[in-house]
Amino acid sequence: KLSILTNQVINDLQNPRDCNKAKKLVCYLNKGCGFGCQIHHVTYCLIVALAKNRTLILDTSNWRYLASQTQSKNSWNSIFKPLSATCAHTTSKAAKFPKENQKNQV
Repeated sequence: KLSILTNQVINDLQNPRDCNKAKKLVCYLNKGCGFGCQIHHVTYCLIVALAKNRTLILDTSNWRYLASQTQSKNSWNSIFKPLSATCAHTTSKAAKFPKENQKNQV
């Protein structure tokens, strides 16, 4: 029952009825570490988004793990399904995580 409830909460939060009105958290996937470390960062971002009741938007434009190997700007999306079927863009209202001045820290 707990698994079903958890999946329901994540699904509802990640697929808001009106993306423009949804509170969002933009997570920058820009770590210079290995694959496991980067997936850990994404997991941490999802936990923060859930705790803050925000839809997680993942910015993978600087994802170094595959981008350097495939030279593809969409390397994250070519491997993983989108986090949302209804909301994948940001607005000026979106919170950023980590903050801009922290985004290059490992």
